[in-house]
Order: sequence, then C-alpha cells, then structure tokens
Amino acid sequence: MLRLEEYWSCVIDILKPFPCKVRVKWSKVSEPAVWENGVYMPTSRYVETGNLGPVPKREVEWIEVDTVEIRYVGRSQRELRIEYATALIRAFEEKAITFHQTGQFLRFAYLPV
Repeated sequence: MLRLEEYWSCVIDILKPFPCKVRVKWSKVSEPAVWENGVYMPTSRYVETGNLGPVPKREVEWIEVDTVEIRYVGRSQRELRIEYATALIRAFEEKAITFHQTGQFLRFAYLPV
C-alpha cells in the first residue's frame, strides 16, 4: 500500500503525458475545483492546478480525470474525440493504483487501509 504522498505522486506522474481535463476536490472546500488542463506538483508535498493551490497533498480529497480529449479542428468540421481510458487504466493498474470509473471519468481518492 502506498503512503499518501507516494499515492498522489504516482497519480500525477501517470497523468502528465495525457492531455486530459482534471478537477480536484480539496478537503477544505465544499465544491470541487473547475475542470482544468492539468494537475501539478510544485514541490514534493504540494499539489496545484492552474487556478488553485498549492495545497498540501494531505488536503486532496479526490482527483477526477476526463479520459476523452476533444479537439476542434475547424469551424466546418466535427470535433475530434480522442479517448485515453484504455491507456490510463492500464498504467494505473500496473502501479496498483485504485480508482473508480464512471463512463469516461476516472476518480482517484486515497483510502488508507
């Protein structure tokens, strides 16, 4: 079982190469943050997004990932949907990181044993 800081570090490291939208629920705020382009670790003990943070890792309640990237390629063409669910799920399962999947969304929450 990973410790708290290792857990969030692994989650964020796996997400880095994927251009997925994420939102974070901080324990000190009643509503989750808005969907953003990524979640980062400015230092080993903190997490932040483009609009929020840095916040101590111990205050992260959950991180949710939209596994579908939508690209707009032009006004007259349809949107391009790129799905990363299979690759993300494989990467998280290889590291034994648990998550909950609902449709195209994956949610990560640290649950100590």
